[in-house]
Amino acid sequence: MNSKYVIFAIATLLVLSSTSMAVATTGTYLQKGYISDGGPLVNTVTISVLTTESANELAITSGQSQAVEWTFSYAAYTSIAGSPGVIQGSTPTYESVYIAFNYLKFPGNSVNFRRAILDLISYSYVQATILSGVEGTATADMLPCSLDAGACPNVGTGTAAYYQTSTGNLTAAAAELCEVNGGHSLEAKIGGIMYSGASCITQVATSGYTSIQGWYCQAANGTACASTGAVFAPVLIGRLTLYRNDLAGYLVTQAGSIGLTISNTNVNGEGAVADCYDPNGEEVVTPGVYQNTGYNSAPTTNSSLIAADTCDMYTVGSVGSVAFVGFTDAVNSQFAGTTENTGNYYSSTSFSGAADSQCPVATCPSYTETTTNNLDYLSNEILYATSLGAANTAAKSFDTAFALQVPLVYAYYLNALFADSANGWTGFANVTTIGPNELGGAWYTIINAHQCGSSSCTIGSGPGQAPLGGNFNYTLEAVSDVSGLNPAYNTPWVWQFDVEQLVYDTALITPAAEFNKVNDFINYYTVGNTTTLESSFTLGGAGSEGAGWYYFQEPCGTNILTCQAHAFETPGSEQTGHIAPTMYSNGEEVTFTLKSGIYFSDGIQVTAKDWVFSLDFLNVAESPNYPDSASPYSGEMAGPLGLIAAHYSGQTVTFYIGSQSIWSYGDLVVPILPEHIWANYFNADHTSTFAFGAVDVSLPYAFGANAYSTAGKPHPSSSSWVQYLNNLMIGSGAFILNSWSDLAGTGNLTRNDFYFNTNSTALAAFSSVAALGTYTWTGNLTIPIYNPTSSPIVCANGNIAAFATGECQVEHTTGVGWAAVGAGKLKVYNSVGTLVRNLPITANHIAATYSGSVPTGLATLTGHSCPHASATCYTLPAGVYKLVLQTTYAFHGQTRTWYQVYGLTVS
Repeated sequence: MNSKYVIFAIATLLVLSSTSMAVATTGTYLQKGYISDGGPLVNTVTISVLTTESANELAITSGQSQAVEWTFSYAAYTSIAGSPGVIQGSTPTYESVYIAFNYLKFPGNSVNFRRAILDLISYSYVQATILSGVEGTATADMLPCSLDAGACPNVGTGTAAYYQTSTGNLTAAAAELCEVNGGHSLEAKIGGIMYSGASCITQVATSGYTSIQGWYCQAANGTACASTGAVFAPVLIGRLTLYRNDLAGYLVTQAGSIGLTISNTNVNGEGAVADCYDPNGEEVVTPGVYQNTGYNSAPTTNSSLIAADTCDMYTVGSVGSVAFVGFTDAVNSQFAGTTENTGNYYSSTSFSGAADSQCPVATCPSYTETTTNNLDYLSNEILYATSLGAANTAAKSFDTAFALQVPLVYAYYLNALFADSANGWTGFANVTTIGPNELGGAWYTIINAHQCGSSSCTIGSGPGQAPLGGNFNYTLEAVSDVSGLNPAYNTPWVWQFDVEQLVYDTALITPAAEFNKVNDFINYYTVGNTTTLESSFTLGGAGSEGAGWYYFQEPCGTNILTCQAHAFETPGSEQTGHIAPTMYSNGEEVTFTLKSGIYFSDGIQVTAKDWVFSLDFLNVAESPNYPDSASPYSGEMAGPLGLIAAHYSGQTVTFYIGSQSIWSYGDLVVPILPEHIWANYFNADHTSTFAFGAVDVSLPYAFGANAYSTAGKPHPSSSSWVQYLNNLMIGSGAFILNSWSDLAGTGNLTRNDFYFNTNSTALAAFSSVAALGTYTWTGNLTIPIYNPTSSPIVCANGNIAAFATGECQVEHTTGVGWAAVGAGKLKVYNSVGTLVRNLPITANHIAATYSGSVPTGLATLTGHSCPHASATCYTLPAGVYKLVLQTTYAFHGQTRTWYQVYGLTVS
């Protein structure tokens, strides 16, 4: 399953359930406000892939793994909870499990049928039996007002009482079935259903559902099909996955109670993808188009292909997120025919079912198709919202309508990630492990995890206090294959995003203390952003020519000098030259400025161009110039509401989005890829396709197959430095991928010394100097490299064998001839970010080390001693300081930056 189908989006982060749970050993884990978004406190992370519940249970209970990501069964869950050293529920996840429909064919396109299925499901039964009263909370409400008050003001239908929170009403379900496509009438439409031999509506009114023995199709002439034995039996695809299969079986039993036969087909893995989980895009010739009325025009469809579908409805499990766009795209016909629209949805402006007065059951909810419950219309309200308040209000209205039409079981699973403190580990983050914080859950856990000392878990250098460093063992449920670590590849599952996030990071990670806010994900990586909403704007023309422009949805024309060109099989690059002017309506311009001092792990600075290039390379706008691209992000910002264009200059980038909705920002969350590697040596049209193979990013460039050779194209000439890359996972994240074994299912990550967001406060606890003294820093520069030659490489710290990887210590004048360190500085900043020392560093050519001295007594900015206190001669008062080391060095003709952050305590 493509990751986009797994990571659907829910409007807000939801807090933990109050469901009673078994109590495990008391442990320490961090609440949101105390979680650091700095660098890692551990030196290395070992990742293992365990694919069975028993293996994961053993790993966590035996202390072999400090954290595992697995949704355990109830039996395993209670067993683990009783084990010593387990911090229970330390990092929760949450998931929605629900029945989805094929909206383009009968009966899934009938509101009454969907509501009948909704009535059949009892949330109290799901809570007590399927979720066992432990794993989560079953509810129809995705946006509880108590958790997101901003989404509820002035929403007439946005109260908890309006939701069918209990359901399990079999009589109401039967009454809804009577109204499916006018099935109660002898003039019923073709495809309607009715009870044979009597008026359906009278049958339910007088006898309830107990005497109904079967629901039959209604023939064109108004007579029932009982004589032909044509029982109405919609097909349900129930995936053999925890909770989903249980829900399917329960629904089949409930339907049988009112004489409705549901044909339940159980499948493993991706067996349901063809017709259900992956919508048949060929069924939709053209998607719907937004109209000024708020509705969409009907999509153009292929009726024969729709009729050939074998699936009517299916079970879905999807993890939550902060952005609402996943569910809105799934039921907005502007996305019909795309992988975002899971049922090729379309809802007309009028409801074609029977009048509500014909429902004889008092509990039948009032239903008339209007703007208050039309999902197509309401999702447009979110997509075109002009403010956060408007988006929240629209999201609540959408949530209400969705809950009245789709059988949703929203479960807060508390058992997806366990932390094991048996070996003296603490600091686990109490934030979601999957969601936008896929960009955060596992990331914050691993960033904050640290070993306990003999008597304390406090980070510090005193006796018994917790040391820094060590190796953290982390277990994943799956990484599909080694190339699945490549963010440009069509990877099927969410778990490998945990690995990607640690290596690539992203400009848009949500700060841990602000998980319940929308679009605060930019706080720590950028210095700010501005958003300009425009009723119309024009892109292209003479004023838009020149460098720095990407037109994501424009095809390459004959008058374009250089652009993304599928025809020439060239790597993606910015478009220059003349683009025909195009006017867009209801859009926005979002401008971000990246902070300085952000470097990829190979020492090259991260720029705004890298960000824009990544959005293009990963094909988020479904560029017409990359028809073969199938990255996990393909099409996430496609179409008229998507990413239209971008312009960058220096560290500032402006995105042009064809929607005014503040929720659109979330789709800009992509790994930042190094443009200096991917643009020069890989073909964007083939990097992420099955047909041409995938780039194995865990291997050096010189070792593995690449996008050109697998596509039968000539290999481009490359600079020598790229041959020495340890592997191709070059990111700006907190860790570097050191190695990965697809065969063994294990990987190893090491701390990234270039990481701009190093946890200097924690490091300061281990580096201290008394007031008026001098702190001397000494260290060496090493880089991880692959030796592509047949002879050993001689480094100052030892040799790297031929065709092997290793850490090579860079020395100033001797040893490795390609490493010459330029002038460098050791900069000292106080707690408010003011530069208080700007000191030189020196090289020890014999020891191959570098050092710098930090005087805390009277000294100038450059560290020279001076006799009297003055504006230019001063001391460093007691406090915590951040030391930033920065210098440059040459590597096979490429200038790189050595950038490390340390901490210092003056006492």
